[in-house]
Amino acid sequence: MKSKIVIYYDGVCFVCSSAINALIKMDKSDILYFSPLQSNYARSTINKKFLKDMNSVIVKKDEEVDIAGLEKKKNVFFQ
Repeated sequence: MKSKIVIYYDGVCFVCSSAINALIKMDKSDILYFSPLQSNYARSTINKKFLKDMNSVIVKKDEEVDIAGLEKKKNVFFQ
């Protein structure tokens, strides 16, 4: 069974939403799922500490979380 990959993004950010729309078009295998950080789903599936900063894109695969902040120079990985 394939692991579920969820990409959480700032749903009010035009640039973020545009990037997500491009990813949806490229995801021909339907392996990615998307959720705005402001959604009930995000609040129920992501640790609250990740929801404080909306300047991030969060990728969750199984229980591993990778957060890429727009103001950061590199990704930070949390286990």
